[in-house]
Amino acid sequence: MMDREKLKKYIYKCENIEDIVTLSKVYERSLSNSNPVVYAEIDFENKLFDILKHKIDTNKISWPDKISGVLHIITVPYNSGGHTRLCEKLADIDADLLISGNEFVFDGLVNRLSTYFRNVYQIETCSVESRILAIIHRCAMYDNVILHIHPNDITTCIAIGILKRCDYSFSVYFVNHADHVFSFGKSISDVVLHISNRGYQIDKIIKNAKYKVSFIGIPIDMKEMPKLKTDIRNFLMSGASYKMKPDELYSAPRVVQSILGSDKKNKVMIIGAKGSDYWWWSTKIKYWRRLKIHEQLPYESYIAKISIADAIIDTLPITGGTAFTESYLNGLFPIGIKTAISGYSPLDQIKLESVCNDTFQLHQEVQAKLYKEVKIIHDPIRVKVRFNCALRREYHDVPEVLKYGVNNVNALCNKQKPYLGRQLFKEIITMRTISYKIKLKIIFGLFDSIRTSLEMLKKLIDK
Repeated sequence: MMDREKLKKYIYKCENIEDIVTLSKVYERSLSNSNPVVYAEIDFENKLFDILKHKIDTNKISWPDKISGVLHIITVPYNSGGHTRLCEKLADIDADLLISGNEFVFDGLVNRLSTYFRNVYQIETCSVESRILAIIHRCAMYDNVILHIHPNDITTCIAIGILKRCDYSFSVYFVNHADHVFSFGKSISDVVLHISNRGYQIDKIIKNAKYKVSFIGIPIDMKEMPKLKTDIRNFLMSGASYKMKPDELYSAPRVVQSILGSDKKNKVMIIGAKGSDYWWWSTKIKYWRRLKIHEQLPYESYIAKISIADAIIDTLPITGGTAFTESYLNGLFPIGIKTAISGYSPLDQIKLESVCNDTFQLHQEVQAKLYKEVKIIHDPIRVKVRFNCALRREYHDVPEVLKYGVNNVNALCNKQKPYLGRQLFKEIITMRTISYKIKLKIIFGLFDSIRTSLEMLKKLIDK
C-alpha cells in the first residue's frame, strides 16, 4: 500500500527530473486532505533541493550580471480572483515580473500586467530542467525576489533552492496568498508576507521555520463609506468553488436554503461554483427560480453583478477573502457565519452564529468604526507601505482588529482521500521512469479511487 512516506522515498531515489517534479506535485496534492493538516514541509524541500543541486547542470547557465531591483514571480496570472490583483497592487513600475508556469496566458492579460511592471517575462521552453535553468538565470539578476506562486509550484522553488545553494546573495519574500492550504516555498523564504491573522497562527505550528514574518494584508480599492441597503432581497455569495464545499460543521448550501426558505421574495446568486459541484444540486432543484449559479467571471462582469445585489454572504467554510470586503465597499450589506477560519478582514467581528432577516442592520456608529478599520487593513496605499517596509526589513505584526474570530489550524482536515484531478492524473500516467505498478499504487493508494476511476474512463473515451 502506498503512503506519503513511501512516496517521499520514491521522490528521493528518482533519477528523472521531470518525474521528480510530478511526484512532488502528487505529494502536495496528497496533503490537501491530511489529518492533522500540514501547511509546509521544510525538511522535505531542503533534502529535495540538496539532491537536485547535483542532478541539474548549472554549467549550462550563462550567469548574468546583477541589475539589482525587484523581480516578482507568479506561476500563472488570471483574469478573475484576488491572487493576480494582489500581485498587481504590490507592483512597481521599475520592478519586473516573471510568469514561471507553462500554461497559456492570453496576450490581453500580459498587456494588462505590463501596465504595472517594467518588463513581463515568460519562459518559452517546455522541458522541466530547461524551465528550472531559465528561472535560475532570471532570478540571479535581482536583489529581491517576490513569490506569488501556486501552492504546488515546486519547479520555481527548485530553481530558487538551487540558486541559494550556489551562494548567490538575494532575498526571497513569499506572499502567503493561499495560507489556508499546504504550499511549497517556505524553506527558500527569508520573509513570509501574511495577508491574515490565520497565516500567523499557522506559522506557529510549522517545524524548522527560519524565516521572518510580516503582515501586509489584502489590498482592495477603497471608496467612500458605503450606504448599506436596509430592504434586502437579493443576496450574493462569491468565491472559489472549493471554498463553498460543505464540511462536517459548516454548509454554504444550508445557509442559502435558510435565506431562500425564510421569505419567498428572497433571491440568491452564487458566483464561482462549477456545474460539477454536487453540493449545490439539491438546493438548485428546490429553488431553481430564485437561485442563480454562475462560474467564475472576469472582474468587470463580477462588478456588474454586484450592482444588482443588496447583500454579500461570505463563503464558508473557507472565507472568500477579497470578495466579501470588496462587495461591502460597493454597498452590499455584509453577512457572515462564524466558522473556525478567520482573520482576513475586520468584517469578521460582525459575523453571526446563524442567519435570520432581523439581523440585517448595522448601527451608524458600528458602521463608521467598521469602515475605518477596513480602510486601515485593506487600503492599497497602506498595504503597499507595509510591503515596502518589509523589503527594508521593517516588519509589521498582525493588527488586533483581525484577532476577533477563532482560528482552528485543523479546521480543514478531512477523513476522505483527496481528489487527484485530470491534469495530475495525466502527468502520473506519462511518467517515464516509474513503473505502472507504482503509478497505480499512487493513484489508488493516495487518492479517491472512485473519482479517479471516472477520470481514467473519461480519458479513454476522449481518446
